[in-house]
Amino acid sequence: MSITRTSLLAIICLSRIPAATTLDHPLYFEERSSGLFEARAAGQSVKIYADRIELDGVTLRFVHPSSAARLEGIGTPAATTYITRGSTRSFRQYPKAGIRNLYPRIDAMFYASPEQMEYDLDFAPGATP
Repeated sequence: MSITRTSLLAIICLSRIPAATTLDHPLYFEERSSGLFEARAAGQSVKIYADRIELDGVTLRFVHPSSAARLEGIGTPAATTYITRGSTRSFRQYPKAGIRNLYPRIDAMFYASPEQMEYDLDFAPGATP
């Protein structure tokens, strides 16, 4: 299966969402469940699923993602614990989150620069965009 013009357009739309503010601390992606990574900073949040991204109420769905697409934390994980009203929850945090095999032989990687969230599309040799 090759990527269609429509699916590339969906990917490009993500790059057109402007950053609202400069980040004053590193952005980490928390592994909330096996199908969700979430990052929050300066009142904004981004949720990454294997087939879509949600950024402050805007949902970007990837067109016909691979059924083999899977989320993955990238980098050395750190642990964080939230304690609220007697309840304790722990999550692993990663400096990057990725969707492996978003399309055959194409991965999407998400991370933060000091100014904004960024992403890369990694094309393996032989990938057909």
